[in-house]
Amino acid sequence: MSMNAFHKRAAVFLVALAFGSFVKAPDSSLYAGEPCRPLEISGKEEALPQEWKVLLDRLHTVKTVSATFHETRFFSLRKHPVAIEGEIHFSRERGLSLLYKSSQRQLVVDEEGLLMRSSAGKTSGGKLPPEAGRIPGTLLSLFHFDWDTLLTLFHIEGCQEPTGEWRLLLTPLDPETLKAFRAIRIKGVGEKVGTIVLDQGPSQRVEIAMSEHQFNPEFTAAELKQYFR
Repeated sequence: MSMNAFHKRAAVFLVALAFGSFVKAPDSSLYAGEPCRPLEISGKEEALPQEWKVLLDRLHTVKTVSATFHETRFFSLRKHPVAIEGEIHFSRERGLSLLYKSSQRQLVVDEEGLLMRSSAGKTSGGKLPPEAGRIPGTLLSLFHFDWDTLLTLFHIEGCQEPTGEWRLLLTPLDPETLKAFRAIRIKGVGEKVGTIVLDQGPSQRVEIAMSEHQFNPEFTAAELKQYFR
C-alpha cells in the first residue's frame, strides 16, 4: 500500500487502519436497548450540568493511559467481519499510539499529524489529503475530552446512569468530516472509555472495545521513544 493510500485510510478513523476490508452488518445504535434517554449537551464546559462537569473532571485527570483493544470492522464487500487486536497508549503531551499485534505496525497521531512505524522500525509520515485534514485534530480532541473544541466540531448528545455509565453521540458539523463518518458513539464508566463506534454509513462501521486499562502510567524514556514520535 502506498503512503498516500495509507494516509487516506488513516484519515477515515484512527482505529480503522489495519489494512483490511469491511463486511456488511446491521446498524448498531448507541442507545438501542439502553435505559437512559440521550439529551443534547450544547453548552460550554463551565455551563454544563453538574453531573457532566464532574465526569469531565474525572476524564481530565487521566494524563496517560495504556489499554488493549479489540477492533471489529464491518462493510459490504466481505462475508465475515475483520477482527484485529492491539495496544493503545495515550499521553496528553505526546499524543496517541496504536500498535497492531498481527502486523506489528504502529500508528501515531499527534499535533504534527500522522506517523506510521513498521515492524522493522522504519517510519513514514506526511500530510493528510485535503478531505481528511481535520481528522487527527478531531481524534486528539476526543481523547483529550477537550469539550469546548468538540463543540465546534460536533453536535453532542449524551446520557448518564446512576451506576457511573455514560454514553455520548457526536455528529460532525463539518460537511467534509461527514464524508468520512456520520457519527461517533462512545460508551464508558467513570474515567474509563470502554467502547468507540465509528458509524460510516447504513452498512459499515468500526467498533473498538478497550480493556485492561492502566491509568496514568509513568512511561519510561524507552517507552516514550517506542510509543510516540
